[in-house]
Amino acid sequence: MAKTMLIRELTRVPAQNPNDTLCFEPGVNVIVGPPNAGKTQWLKILDYLLGDDKPAEESLAAEVIEKYQAAILTMSIAGKEFVVERRWKEPGFKAKVIVDGSSMNRLDFCHELMTLLDIPTVHYPQGDPYGPRSWPELSWRSLMRHIYRQQRFWTDLADRQPESEQHACLSQFLGMAKDLFSDEYGKLVQGNKNIQELKQKKENFLSMLQEVSLELIDAEDLGIALTPQSIDTASNRLQKEIVELQEKRDTLLKAVLDSFSGEAKSTHKETIQCLGEDLARLQTEREALLASLQKADERLAELEAYRRLVQDELSRIQRAGHASQILTAIRITHCPACDREIPQPSSETSKCNVCHRPMQTHSDIMVDPQQRLEFERRQLSAEIEEAKELVAALGRERDEARSRIERINERIRQIQTDLRPTRTAAAAIMPPEIAVCDIQIGRLEERLQQLKRIASSLNKREEISTEIAEIQKQVATLEAKVSEQNANIDFDRKSNVLADSINSYLNLMHHKKPMLWSQKAVAVDFRKRDFRIFVGEGNWRSKLGGTATLIFLMAYHYGLMALSNESKYNYPGLLILDFPAELDDGSTVGDKENFVLEPFVDLLRRDDMVATQVIASGSSFENLKGANRIEFHHIWK
Repeated sequence: MAKTMLIRELTRVPAQNPNDTLCFEPGVNVIVGPPNAGKTQWLKILDYLLGDDKPAEESLAAEVIEKYQAAILTMSIAGKEFVVERRWKEPGFKAKVIVDGSSMNRLDFCHELMTLLDIPTVHYPQGDPYGPRSWPELSWRSLMRHIYRQQRFWTDLADRQPESEQHACLSQFLGMAKDLFSDEYGKLVQGNKNIQELKQKKENFLSMLQEVSLELIDAEDLGIALTPQSIDTASNRLQKEIVELQEKRDTLLKAVLDSFSGEAKSTHKETIQCLGEDLARLQTEREALLASLQKADERLAELEAYRRLVQDELSRIQRAGHASQILTAIRITHCPACDREIPQPSSETSKCNVCHRPMQTHSDIMVDPQQRLEFERRQLSAEIEEAKELVAALGRERDEARSRIERINERIRQIQTDLRPTRTAAAAIMPPEIAVCDIQIGRLEERLQQLKRIASSLNKREEISTEIAEIQKQVATLEAKVSEQNANIDFDRKSNVLADSINSYLNLMHHKKPMLWSQKAVAVDFRKRDFRIFVGEGNWRSKLGGTATLIFLMAYHYGLMALSNESKYNYPGLLILDFPAELDDGSTVGDKENFVLEPFVDLLRRDDMVATQVIASGSSFENLKGANRIEFHHIWK
């Protein structure tokens, strides 16, 4: 059985006078009265109680806000009764909805209504599913646009509602939204979006890398596009040039060395070699000592922090000992409840005067608190002394390391002094071609390193491709699930169900008063992303005039109401209509009110529609049989 909503009572609460209450029945309810009798304001209050997201000052008339301080709605959903209240004058409750005495925010209330009615929560695309806009939630208030037709909105299925949102609402009412806008479909769309974004990112990345590479790779090596092969070709060519320059440099250097005498060259070479080896060894030793010194500093800082922490803990223990000596002597002299003096227990009394439990003796106490505190003080003092010893030992190690570093620095300076004449002499006799070779080798090695970085960056392309492949696997799985879900949706059958109900209403109208509908039958074409409603062969919006639009919209609501008796659909079985005084073509509605509502009276009398309801306000509804009539006689002042 489908879950539907019934309005039982609607109450306005003034500050002083008795409450104003309207009582409604299942079936058709009509609110009648002269213009300005307050019919529309009652329906606006009902809409406000059903989760209107605007402040009361924007939703209700100023006279209502001033005269009344709250409104109460008694309703039932699937046979269970609820009391809903909104208080627009009480601080802290203006944006709250009170349900059965418990307050909640408006969004939670709307979600609760959806849950109670077994209407699934879905997110739908606004226009193109693959567009940049996120998918909003199809809310209860969106559905209310098709349940409550305000007096000023009689030109569209739901005025001022985009077609994408209308499509989502109809999908929900027809029981298709859960499969049509499933979580898998949303993930599928997002996955395809991610793939496109990654492909664009990959293309932009390669384009930028290509431009940068033009400065590092010769045109003949690069070819048409940057590839791992083109980078390897350029790298091999640079390495070959570096080898050739190194060979040329070695040849020049050999020529210089050959100009020295053999014995002098050998002695000089051995001296330089020994000094160089000593310099390298000392530099390595210094680096090791610097690393050790850094670790010692870090360990010393940790120990100092630990020592301060233990010292603070010892101070707290000492304060606790002093406090215990003072507080132990304090006795309870007055009752904490009545503040009367309590007689102190004598040595013969064995029970406490306050709790009446036996007094403890020293033999009952397992451990003396002062002994426990003294033990803790000894432990902490020992830890402090141990920390001091470790700090002192580390300080000695640090000082020794610093001394060794200073001695090594002095030896390094001495070796560099000994090598300076040799370097000066070598610079004087070195041919300029060697310096040119060194510069060219350095430049080529830098280009080679840049090429290696480009090759590493080019691997980013493979990472993006791998990420795309992973998403494509997920998309393939999601596509299978979405295809299975879409296979459960029979768009033609759903379109026919709605069209048949609409045409059933039109048949009844034609039978009662043929002149009210002179158009052809209505056809509904519901598709995955949009829908069309035709009258004959034309779109209904461009086909119909004022009176015909009224009849069509009533047929549309009749078609939705006819879905209320089956659980596979999600229409809540409630329709609220506020008829306008006249239509766009200037014709009055009063002479048509009975005719357009009579089919609803017959529909809601059926045994399978007993839990459904229509609430309509108009000017008269004269002689409308089978409807609960609520009459207003006074003009609102």
